[in-house]
Amino acid sequence: MKLQPKNKNTYFLKPDPQMAGLLLYGVNPARIQKKKNEFINALLGLNANEEMRLTIISTTDLRKEPSLLIDTMKAQGFFPGPRCILIENASDRFTTLIQSVLMEWKHGDAHILLTATLLSPRSSLRKLFEDANNVYIAPIFDDPPSQGEVTTEIKKHNLPDIEKDALEQLFYLGQSLSPDEFSQTLEKISLYKLSDPSPLTYNDIKELAPYVLEAGIEEATNIIVEGRTSEVGPLLRKLESQGINLVHICAVSYTHLR
Repeated sequence: MKLQPKNKNTYFLKPDPQMAGLLLYGVNPARIQKKKNEFINALLGLNANEEMRLTIISTTDLRKEPSLLIDTMKAQGFFPGPRCILIENASDRFTTLIQSVLMEWKHGDAHILLTATLLSPRSSLRKLFEDANNVYIAPIFDDPPSQGEVTTEIKKHNLPDIEKDALEQLFYLGQSLSPDEFSQTLEKISLYKLSDPSPLTYNDIKELAPYVLEAGIEEATNIIVEGRTSEVGPLLRKLESQGINLVHICAVSYTHLR
């Protein structure tokens, strides 16, 4: 079944253990990696590796020993709790095998998580997950994250109160950086404010991420201040093509000029 966009982020953070599997696909490996990790941590908890409840099966091993998938799915581990099998770089060559395994899946068996690159509408693996009732499929688009996704990421890092201007900057960073870069930036900010209960300010963020804030926005600001109006349109289109929302560009430029 297709996982609807409005339910996608919620599902990654609160998976349904009654479902047999999930297929993530898209062109951006970093975004796939982030969603994969979110899903695994939410389904299994943070001790899954230590408790051996996460099993990674390579496509090479699966080609050599197809029975490995169903044997692992049915196996019972020493530690209690949900289990998950991760298969990365899945493709249509495994559709028949995965279909037969999903038909044998019962509650208590390991969840099957697949990742893949971009799958065409004619992909047999994609069609399998779209048509089956006990699995979900979720395309991970290479679009800037929504404000809700950025807010969720910010909350994970337990930052203090955030001033309005600073929050606008964090939204800009969340939509401009890769998921890993944004997470690292938030971690850096969290450590910076560890013993400081005062609200997070615009200057705090500018101090910690000066290059990101200056590279595109200050260029746009300088062009506007200098009256080079013919250059404004092309630059804004360039920034927008990189996934930077024009509303955020205006907000950040306003703050910078003030």
